[in-house]
Amino acid sequence: MKVNLALHIYARAAKANAAGVHPLYVRITIDGKRTEFSSKKFINPKQWDPKMMKMKGSSEEARTINSYLETIKSKVNQTQIILEYQEEPITLEKFMSAYLGKKSEKERKLIPIFQDHNKRVKSLIGVKYSAGTHDPL
Repeated sequence: MKVNLALHIYARAAKANAAGVHPLYVRITIDGKRTEFSSKKFINPKQWDPKMMKMKGSSEEARTINSYLETIKSKVNQTQIILEYQEEPITLEKFMSAYLGKKSEKERKLIPIFQDHNKRVKSLIGVKYSAGTHDPL
């Protein structure tokens, strides 16, 4: 299922530190809903190209940061492709869980596990279990 995904990387001036460097933030927007996270990289705002979403110049620092940002872009694209391949509706929450590598397994709590077990035992009374085995409280 195609999804409208936008990626924006920007230097956040509001969070500049005492040295005057700005942190780089990544914004992902899916169907009008957005989330932001820090790339944990800091840059001099004079070296930032907002249109290209990368650092200007060919210094070692610029190459390193630009390479890191390309890795983020690639991972976003890869996550989008994987989720589209699964053919399920893509939400921002699902996307971020997949991007961050969180498991999407259904959590099972103890009480629902027992309730499920008791239902199965009740359905097997007379076949595999006696009525005394299933004694609901």
